Amino acid sequence: MRTSHKVLSPSGTPIVFLTLEVPDDEVLLSDFDMWHSTLGNHYLALTEEEDNAIGENATSQQKRKSWEHIFNLDIDSDYCTYPINQISIQATFWILKKEYVKKVEFFISK
Repeated sequence: MRTSHKVLSPSGTPIVFLTLEVPDDEVLLSDFDMWHSTLGNHYLALTEEEDNAIGENATSQQKRKSWEHIFNLDIDSDYCTYPINQISIQATFWILKKEYVKKVEFFISK
């Protein structure tokens, strides 16, 4: 769970911070840093050797298959992510229901 209140927005921007409780079976967890491989359409290699062997020459099918690593939160590879005790886990879910909202905070970024 992300507990930081760090906001990357211009000073004076109105912000809403939601505290949610979403049932576990409705949440998909993934490695935030590994996720960027999909955004950049890159092959997600777990080692430097794998990256050198496949990396730039990966087919679309190989890339998509490699992206499955994003959902394995037990991967301990210093090459593609942070050490397992420092990874940043993101949670996504399909629908935000009113009953999931436990707290709403309004503030202005500094």
